[in-house]
Amino acid sequence: MKEKSIVKLKIVDENLKKKDLNKDNLGIILKSESSTSLVLFFNKKIVDDYLVININNSLLEEQKERLPDQIVKSLTSAISNNKLNLKKQSFKPIEFEEYSMVRLSCDKERYLKFGIHKGEIGVIVENYAINNEVLVDFSGVDKNGNFYGDCIAVNINDLEFIKTSSN
Repeated sequence: MKEKSIVKLKIVDENLKKKDLNKDNLGIILKSESSTSLVLFFNKKIVDDYLVININNSLLEEQKERLPDQIVKSLTSAISNNKLNLKKQSFKPIEFEEYSMVRLSCDKERYLKFGIHKGEIGVIVENYAINNEVLVDFSGVDKNGNFYGDCIAVNINDLEFIKTSSN
């Protein structure tokens, strides 16, 4: 296995499952030895999240695709400047799942411009986050049959999970 190669998990054991890693998770080899590699894996549910673990090479499949030179340079720089936490061995937990009901917990200009106010209830549209934001549908139909609301990106910290009988 070569450093900075893209790899895919081909076998997942119980320890990897506990870290929320699944077959076909993609990663990048940061350091490689004869039988193990230090691999950065990407979180499938939170786009800007990662973990770094030492893993047996027999569990990995090296991919034909290669990282562009600029990304290799950026990754090498992040490692040498300690901007990449090589001890980060777990993904951020995701608190909301797809179709969870949520309440907006604050008024911010970015929500108000869509007519969405503190206390409004919406539904998580997708079960992943990008830059700590999820897509929430705040739309509905009023008593006159008119459509209102919008589907917007909301910071996870600005939402309260609403318990329902199914969760």
